[in-house]
Amino acid sequence: MNLQHKFVENLKHYRSKRGLSQAKLAELCDLSSGMIGKIEAHLTSPSLQTIEQISIALEIDPFLLMIDRSSTGGYQQTVIEDMVSDIRHVLETYQKKQP
Repeated sequence: MNLQHKFVENLKHYRSKRGLSQAKLAELCDLSSGMIGKIEAHLTSPSLQTIEQISIALEIDPFLLMIDRSSTGGYQQTVIEDMVSDIRHVLETYQKKQP
């Protein structure tokens, strides 16, 4: 599996996990929904700036978009990082609700 394929599979995974459509993710990234569609269809490769924008919108570290989730070690790392990301998200939400 090449890096672009890993990136697209991870992008779809985290986008779905956050419950975001391509259009909503594009809006959060200040990109066109067509661009997200092209990336997911393997028609174009994102720039480093776009990868950074996507990772910020998905609230994950950029490297998570590049790892091989199909390997055992990669999968375990992904599970750990998912948990860390989820905990970070819960804490940020909680802190925003405090007076």
